[in-house]
Amino acid sequence: MLMQMLVDNPQEVIQLLRSAKDALTSAPQQVVVTTAVPVAPMEMGREDPTEQLAKLKKLLDSGAITEEEYEEKRKPYVDLL
Repeated sequence: MLMQMLVDNPQEVIQLLRSAKDALTSAPQQVVVTTAVPVAPMEMGREDPTEQLAKLKKLLDSGAITEEEYEEKRKPYVDLL
C-alpha cells in the first residue's frame, strides 16, 4: 500500500504512527478456548430398538439428518426387530 501525506513535521507523524502501531500490537488479545464434548454414536443394545428408531425418525423429521443418513442408521435396528 502506498500512501502519501504532506505534513509540517514528518518526525512527529512517524512517532505518532509508531506509537499507534505499538499500542495495537501490545494490546491484550482476547482468546476464547472451548472444549468440544465428543458425541458418542448411538450404541446398540442400550435401548430398545424401537426407541432408537423413534429417535432417528425425530432427527430426520427435524432436518438434523438426511434421508440417506436415516436409512443407514436405522438398518441395524430394523435387523434386531
